Amino acid sequence: DTVSVFGSVGSSGGTKWRGGVLAPNYAIYGMPYSLSEVLRIDPAEGAAFTFGRGSYTPGPFGADFNGGVLSPRGIIYAMPFRMNAVLRIDPANDTLTLMTPKCDILVGWPREAPPAGEATRQAQLDCCRVR
Repeated sequence: DTVSVFGSVGSSGGTKWRGGVLAPNYAIYGMPYSLSEVLRIDPAEGAAFTFGRGSYTPGPFGADFNGGVLSPRGIIYAMPFRMNAVLRIDPANDTLTLMTPKCDILVGWPREAPPAGEATRQAQLDCCRVR
């Protein structure tokens, strides 16, 4: 067995991506954590590159997404960590779509926002469905 390094994805340091998903095109997609771009690794070609910079505005807290899943239709969904939206990645054409909640509250993280009683907060969470 041999080990090799390929691709150039910027400077070292920090957690740029967190979690990866193998797509139907046999490429591996890294979920953006502290960057607003997706990492695409093509093992067959020995290539790695990023795409999607500027496709969405990163959250104010960093650590936007943490892992992802592949749907039966071949679409990748990045799970929000400190973001109030889901990132939809289409491996067929390497496009990104930010799917935001229908109501204007911060879902999940941080727990202390918005200021409301627990019953009110639960009602707000129940009203939020991804578009």
